[in-house]
Amino acid sequence: MQKAVPYGSASDACRLHTLDYFVPQPTRPTGVWVIYVHGGAWRDPAIDSSSFGACQALHLSDPRISGLASMNYRLSAYSSHPSLPSSPDDVARNAKHPDHLQDVIAGIKYLQDRFGFEDRYVLAGHSCGATLALQIIQQSSLPFPKPCAAMGVSGIYDLPTFAVGSTYERDIVVNAYGEDENLWQQASPVAGRFDEAWPEAQAVVIASSADDELIGLHQAASMTATLEKQLEGGPKLISVALEGKHDQVWKEGRELSRALDILLEAIKSP
Repeated sequence: MQKAVPYGSASDACRLHTLDYFVPQPTRPTGVWVIYVHGGAWRDPAIDSSSFGACQALHLSDPRISGLASMNYRLSAYSSHPSLPSSPDDVARNAKHPDHLQDVIAGIKYLQDRFGFEDRYVLAGHSCGATLALQIIQQSSLPFPKPCAAMGVSGIYDLPTFAVGSTYERDIVVNAYGEDENLWQQASPVAGRFDEAWPEAQAVVIASSADDELIGLHQAASMTATLEKQLEGGPKLISVALEGKHDQVWKEGRELSRALDILLEAIKSP
């Protein structure tokens, strides 16, 4: 396991421009890479690339997988965090959209340049990591191929709807995206055109839990409805009902792993 590997250019490097990865030996050339993007409301310093650890441990010997990676990226400000408050002069913790997005793209490019897996990878994310994963797929120009499959777990897919839930939830969106509500709509995965942006897709999993105390089931329902309309007759679209609270899904790893298993089974062999 390689940890805290720096990515990106030296000119804009910061301590959160790192990723962790694992490549099994002997290598598995017919498998796929799994690239995971952590959640944490774009700002929580206590949730980082290590949050994939419990799930990852269950797949180290998985013959379907050629590599596993988990990204860190710059975070938005969180000056009220109870134990790790951000500072205004910390470049790693004052990010605004699209900084988070650009960082994850740079991390994937590092992996592509090093391992050359092209479209043989799965892009997965939890909470705002699911937002980022689907935002990346919406990009019209990337320095690498788009993934063959994607997985959103307990994701935020409709930013305006999330923001009206409470003052706390609005503050999360404003903190990461600013006050422009038109930008919130434009950046929301539910506003995307996946039929145009991702014709090569093989499979998508949208996973959510009725026990989730932070993200309502309507987020997954809206994302699923968008994909059903746009990807009809195309890739496999699979809704997965998880068990457990918001962070329990990744902390224990079993439910995140179960969703990943379902996605891996839906991917075509090369």
